[in-house]
Amino acid sequence: MPDDQDRPSVSEQPPPSPGQQFPAAVLPTSDYQSSGDSKPPTHNSGPTHLEPFSPSGSIPAQPAIDVAQQFPPSQPFPTTQSTPRNKVMTALIVLAVIFFLGTGAFAALWLVEQGDHKGTTSELQTVRADLTKTADELKGAQQARSQSEADKQRLQRDVEHAKPCLDSAKRFVRALTDADADKQFDEMMINC
Repeated sequence: MPDDQDRPSVSEQPPPSPGQQFPAAVLPTSDYQSSGDSKPPTHNSGPTHLEPFSPSGSIPAQPAIDVAQQFPPSQPFPTTQSTPRNKVMTALIVLAVIFFLGTGAFAALWLVEQGDHKGTTSELQTVRADLTKTADELKGAQQARSQSEADKQRLQRDVEHAKPCLDSAKRFVRALTDADADKQFDEMMINC
C-alpha cells in the first residue's frame, strides 16, 4: 500500500492549539490530496484556517478550510422606509376597539339583567301566590266577622226579649207574700 506511506501518522501531527477546530470527517477534494504533498499548505488568514486532525489516522489529513471564502458575510437586510401612520386609519381602529369593548360591556350587563329578571320573576310569582293566599284568608276572616256580627245582633235581640222575662222571674223570687207571688208568677208567664 503505497498510499499509507505518503500519509503522515497521527503521532507526527502536532496537537491542536486552543481555539482551533478540526472536522470529524472531511471529503478528499482539495489540491493537497491530489498532489501527494506530505505537508499541507499554510495560509495566513488567521484562526479561520484550520488543519484537520484525525485521531485514528484512517482519514487522510485535509487542508485548512477558509470559512470566510466559503461563507462570505451576508449583506445586511435593507431597511424599509417606515410609512407614516395614517391618522384617520388609527382613529378608526381605536374607535372600533372602543365600540367593541362597549358592546361587550352592554352584552355583559344585559346577561346580568336577564339573570336578575329570572330571579325577580321567580320572587314575584312567590309573592303573588302568598298574596292570593292572604286574600283568601282575608275573605274567610271577613265572612267570619260578618257571621259573628249577625250572631251578636241575634243575641242582643234575644236578650231584649228575655229581659222582661228575667225581670219578672226576679220579682217572683223576691215576692214576700203569696198574693204578691201569684201576681208576679202571672206576669212572668206573660213575659216569658
